[in-house]
Amino acid sequence: MLKEADAAMYRAKSQQDVGYAFFDAAIDNAAVQRSRRVTELREGVERREFRVDYQPIVELDTQQITTYEALIRWEHPLEGLVQPLDFIPLAEESGLIVPIGSWVLREACSFGAGLLADGADAIGIAVNVSAKQLQEQGLRRPRRRSARGVRLPGRPVDARADRKCAARSR
Repeated sequence: MLKEADAAMYRAKSQQDVGYAFFDAAIDNAAVQRSRRVTELREGVERREFRVDYQPIVELDTQQITTYEALIRWEHPLEGLVQPLDFIPLAEESGLIVPIGSWVLREACSFGAGLLADGADAIGIAVNVSAKQLQEQGLRRPRRRSARGVRLPGRPVDARADRKCAARSR
């Protein structure tokens, strides 16, 4: 019965405008799947199953790369590549977005430092951050720590918040 109440509680939380929910088998299955996915996500963080891909952003007038956008990918051991839309919301809900986001910042700074070491001009690195990460860590401290850890000048890291993040901060 506690398991059923827990499943109904998660549903009630997801329906913020209603505030309550009744148990049914479909809810139970969804709660079990969600719990399994959170466990897999937590294990993925521990086993370092994530990678960062970098998408170049080109200035149209000059045809020069001005920025690289850091894009996280999850290489699930059984499912293969999991799309960000399938794990980022759950990472935000579970709080795992904070260590994941910090890791992405460190990786992006390392990538930028590598570009500079290879003789590239000052190229920007864009990193998306979540509202949860901003609420728990702010931005300046982890960004400075990430840049300092890899000897990257402070200017090239461009942390970007999405519209949902901006709406939550109002």
